[in-house]
Amino acid sequence: MALPGMADDRFQTMSLQSAGACTIANKERPACAHESNYVGDIDGAAPELKYMRYTARRPDLYVTKDIEKSSPMKLHARGPQPNPNEWHNNPIEGSKPRETRFKSNRHTDPLAPEYVLPRCKLEKPPTPKFIRDGYTVTDIDGTVPKPLYPLAMRDTYNVHDIEGAQASWRPRHERARREAPPRDGLDVRDIMDEGFTTTRVTDPMNPHYFMNGMETCDDPIRTKPRALPKAIPGPYRSLYTDDILGAKSGWGAPHEMQPPPEKRRHWRHTNFVGDIGGAQADTVQHTIPTKRRTNPLNPAYRSLDGDILPDPTKPDFSHIYDHFLGPSQGP
Repeated sequence: MALPGMADDRFQTMSLQSAGACTIANKERPACAHESNYVGDIDGAAPELKYMRYTARRPDLYVTKDIEKSSPMKLHARGPQPNPNEWHNNPIEGSKPRETRFKSNRHTDPLAPEYVLPRCKLEKPPTPKFIRDGYTVTDIDGTVPKPLYPLAMRDTYNVHDIEGAQASWRPRHERARREAPPRDGLDVRDIMDEGFTTTRVTDPMNPHYFMNGMETCDDPIRTKPRALPKAIPGPYRSLYTDDILGAKSGWGAPHEMQPPPEKRRHWRHTNFVGDIGGAQADTVQHTIPTKRRTNPLNPAYRSLDGDILPDPTKPDFSHIYDHFLGPSQGP
């Protein structure tokens, strides 16, 4: 039950949505300059990755972006680039009206005064053709004074004939190494070519060396074994056993050989396998051998009883012959 002086919507009296006209001016809400849930500016309000505490601001020593031309250029530009000549006809000759005013090549910039003064090309005077010198009397004896020094003067400042008096002079052994062609350390033609003969002895069984000008070698008699006997000029039969019975391979006692070898008529080839089927090369069969006919062009088959079956491709007219001609008149 509502109290006197209280409206029925008493439960909405403290709400802005109560009935009636709004008494608060409708002002636009100011735009929020920052996010209301952002807490990055509050120390301790965001979780911290401890492993990045000392490495978050560490410079990357492998990044070369601050070095010019150390990274490849972009394949495509960021956004379309306008073409300055897309809507112009400047490259087309005669597509614009020509200027009819006078154009001058004079430079009138006082900051860069480059003026072209009048000039002309000077021609060299022509050289007269030499005919003869009328004032020369050198061909007349006694008309020219004799030289003070009849012989040529010696150059007293020239020291090229004195060894060691020139700049950058070096001794002969140094000049030979510097002026010689480059030496190839891998060239062994002086050793491997034919014609080279060495006197060194490299046989360890017969050492023969020269040290400090003295010859050093072993005693040729007491340091070597006794020489072999001389070879006999003829066959050496001490190792032959052909005359000894039983000393040859394949020998058998005469009483064990029946009949004796001199009375045998033939010798059998024990390794011959020609009479054995399948014992020869290329005789293996990888399928089951059968006598069945499986040729569809010549179907000559046998029944299970062994009788030859008729050709299935040939039509059977026996019932027609029996009907018209009788059983005995058919082919």
